[in-house]
Amino acid sequence: MLMAGAVLATSVVLGSEAPEAEADSALRCEAGYTYSVSKDGYLREIDPAGRVTQVGSGKWRGSSINGLGISQGGTEAFAYERWHDSSNHGQARGATILRYDAATGAFRNTDDFYNTKINGNLIAGAVDLSTGKYWFGGFEGVNRGPGRYELRFQLFEYDPAKSGTPQAFTPIGYFWTGHTYQAWEPTPAANGDMAFDAVGNLYAVRASATTMNIYTVTAEELRDNLGGELQAHATPTAPVAIPATNGIAFDADGTVNLGAERSVNRHDPNTWRVIESRTRDLQGSTDLANCASPASLTLRKNLVSRSAPSDQFKLAISRGATELDSQVTTGNRLGVQHETAGPTPVVSGDTYRISETGAAGADLADYDSEWVCRNETTGAELARGTGTSGDLTIPTATSTVGPRIVCDFTNQARGTLTLVKDFDIEYGAEAKPENWTLHATPEGGSRVDFASGETKQVDVGVHTIGEDTQKGYELKDVSCEANGKPLPVSPDGKVTLPANAKSVCTLTNTDLPGSVKWAKTDSVTEKPIGGSEWTIEGPGGKRTVVDHVGDSGYTGLDTDPAPGKLSVGTLSRGDYTLQETQAPAGYEITNGAKIPFTIASTEHEVELPAVTNRKLLTFAIEKYAFADQGSSAPELIDGAEFAIHRDDGGAPGDEVVDAVSPDSTGTFTVSGLAPGSYWLLETKAPAGYARLVEPVPFSVIHNKTHPNGALELIGKPDPLIELSDDLTTIRVNDARTVALPEAGGPGSGDHALWGALAAGAGLTVLTALSVLQRRRKEVA
Repeated sequence: MLMAGAVLATSVVLGSEAPEAEADSALRCEAGYTYSVSKDGYLREIDPAGRVTQVGSGKWRGSSINGLGISQGGTEAFAYERWHDSSNHGQARGATILRYDAATGAFRNTDDFYNTKINGNLIAGAVDLSTGKYWFGGFEGVNRGPGRYELRFQLFEYDPAKSGTPQAFTPIGYFWTGHTYQAWEPTPAANGDMAFDAVGNLYAVRASATTMNIYTVTAEELRDNLGGELQAHATPTAPVAIPATNGIAFDADGTVNLGAERSVNRHDPNTWRVIESRTRDLQGSTDLANCASPASLTLRKNLVSRSAPSDQFKLAISRGATELDSQVTTGNRLGVQHETAGPTPVVSGDTYRISETGAAGADLADYDSEWVCRNETTGAELARGTGTSGDLTIPTATSTVGPRIVCDFTNQARGTLTLVKDFDIEYGAEAKPENWTLHATPEGGSRVDFASGETKQVDVGVHTIGEDTQKGYELKDVSCEANGKPLPVSPDGKVTLPANAKSVCTLTNTDLPGSVKWAKTDSVTEKPIGGSEWTIEGPGGKRTVVDHVGDSGYTGLDTDPAPGKLSVGTLSRGDYTLQETQAPAGYEITNGAKIPFTIASTEHEVELPAVTNRKLLTFAIEKYAFADQGSSAPELIDGAEFAIHRDDGGAPGDEVVDAVSPDSTGTFTVSGLAPGSYWLLETKAPAGYARLVEPVPFSVIHNKTHPNGALELIGKPDPLIELSDDLTTIRVNDARTVALPEAGGPGSGDHALWGALAAGAGLTVLTALSVLQRRRKEVA
């Protein structure tokens, strides 16, 4: 709820009902003259020297008069008697229009009453100097969301020509002030006043004890948005302490008179600096007015052509380092744009800067820019220049109508170049122009980057058209045209761009075929090994790949003739799997799982880690008899059988099935053993020989020192067991069984002893074999 207006209307106490001097009833529309109205209807004149004089007889005796407005030429004045709505917190929101009668020198009641129903007080009034109609209004707090309020200013028009009819009043609309507050906070103080210039632009001042703003609404906005929301230009909120301001009156030089109950001071409207104290002799003043039109500055944008339809521009008016007003254009129309910076009040004799910058991606380097400023009041040109900024000094006002300065920035798009990315896809790569950076480099200049479809201004002459290359693609063609006509392009992408033309160059890329490389290596030596076979499955189905080992006449898919190195090309983009189906001779497939890989748009050349195979290790067991008397070495003998068991915590575990196979006399081949610990058991001895009593522990070694594998006996070896020099053969030496003599025969004592030992050993072996056979059954 706004209470500022109510306070002013009820707190003024007049020292006397009439000033010490009286003037005639006419209103002076001359430079330096300002008028004040008091709550009880006295109209007072303040002359250029600050003297206060009562105008007319002052016979009207109101109690809450406000909203003084004076017409062009000073022929008439208006105000209103405020009606306080007791049903709505006593807010002064009703108005009875008063019209000043020069013949009687007093206000008279028109009997035209209007209830605005605003949620606040009426505090302002002014005559539109372009139409002679009277306007009034006030601030109100409006709920903008849960618990959040904002001040807005409501405007109403009174047409004296329609007095006595309901059509005399028209709700004009409102504008938002940007001042917000929460529901639990006091309503911000908002007093002030308003005024018009000679062409109907509205200037409204919002005043509080600590801040000031001027809001400008153009005549076009007031005309085109009748009854709705109005777009207002706001000066920056000034943190100044000008308490109890209740009236304004602009002078033609742009300075503004701010009135309070007893005083009037003249201020700079941009800084609010006090220029002079006009008077302190008022009595109960509630409003100010005069018939002057203030000096103002408006900045417009005129677009002859656009470099891009979406280009927008920020227009700004500044004084020193302070930006007074700015607006950003919208839409894509040509000609003078609807959005303007200003009109904003300016001060005669001071210098202001106008400027423009690109917005919404617009680059002013794409345009030729020039500006011109004219005094629309006199028609005189004030300043002209090129570029995106300029300074001008506001001329002196020569009458009550101040200089109305209008500046125009005129922009014309220069010759443009558009670069477009196109594709000729064969292997399924992405065709996304937005992922590419294109460029044009003028001879002797710096390159200019483009996104596909982007248009930029570039210098006339020879340019080299190119792109930032991407893996997986190849530039196939560059073609250009200007205004729809083809331009010649050299093989290295050079083209001559003409002046004042819309040039377009298209860069077409084809995608390169995908490929995959990998190696087949020995798991220990890491050296390539040839002879493997594979399948590749993905887009296009399943294909078999046989390692190309350099044979003439090879017709497979592997393009690398080096054994163990494989490469497959002409792959489309997509997801694949690679699987080994046959290992090289002498090797086994270590892991036959499918290996996934992807041929991507830019990662089209894939190199997989090497796939290793374990070499199939082969060892031997040899069974020897002790040398016969007179022989130099033991001989290999048949009839033995062996088994190999895995180690199980230091004891024989499960048998490695089919690990041992007989070869030649006394010789056995051992295969299928991976590196690790094992046990050798003799399960059957040759006729006339004894089996090994204990299993023999040994290890299989496969490393870079022993690339073909090696055997190692574990612990203290049995004297009957030995390894070959190349560590690949276990030699089992044996002894004949001892023939026991008949009881009581010669040597029976020794034979009996050896027989007993042999019998005990045999029993031990039988027991071990029984256990092993039982384990084999459990495994089976």
